[in-house]
Amino acid sequence: MDISANGAKIRTKARLKTGTTVQLELVPPEGPPLRVGALVWRVDADGLAFLFSHSIQHRLIRAI
Repeated sequence: MDISANGAKIRTKARLKTGTTVQLELVPPEGPPLRVGALVWRVDADGLAFLFSHSIQHRLIRAI
């Protein structure tokens, strides 16, 4: 749904609790997949908000 250098909001049917650590694989339209550790920051009705364990850089990701 939304991605920044520090986190992402993702629609998923996965049922995870706040505080759960995960490994995400983000697949940009160009270039290799980006793998990053993340923490479930928030559980919303429309998806999960993740906080990345470190910032990621990619030209297609907005840098807030």
